[in-house]
Amino acid sequence: MQDKLKTIRQIARKVRRRCEKYAKRRDNYFNKDLMCMCAIASFCIHKLLQFKGIDSEFVFGKYHGEESRWGSDHCWLEWRGYVIDVTATQFEHVPKVIVRRDNENRWCVKRVLDDTYKWRGWDRAQVPCDKTVEVIIGNIR
Repeated sequence: MQDKLKTIRQIARKVRRRCEKYAKRRDNYFNKDLMCMCAIASFCIHKLLQFKGIDSEFVFGKYHGEESRWGSDHCWLEWRGYVIDVTATQFEHVPKVIVRRDNENRWCVKRVLDDTYKWRGWDRAQVPCDKTVEVIIGNIR
């Protein structure tokens, strides 16, 4: 289990760095906190973990931080009780890469998504399309 957690953390850090670079190039939409990139980043990590044989769940729900009383729409991953989130920085001052158990119930009202989830109502730039995913994943494998 510790080896898989190490792999998850390594992949999450790499994806976070790639997303930051991607956001800089598209600064008219995204910002340094990776606002509106939760689905893209989570989907990229999810795909890379699948490649490594680690089956995470791609989740959509609400993030309840100290600064967001009612919660904000958000995507993240879960694996064996661990939350994997590299974009919670858009809501408050937290570590850039989160791989930990959710003991504070910040990630809630969950719906597990599959790869065929229809992104109705989402801004096109927020949707993890093949081209964006490939740019971010690149040669991480």
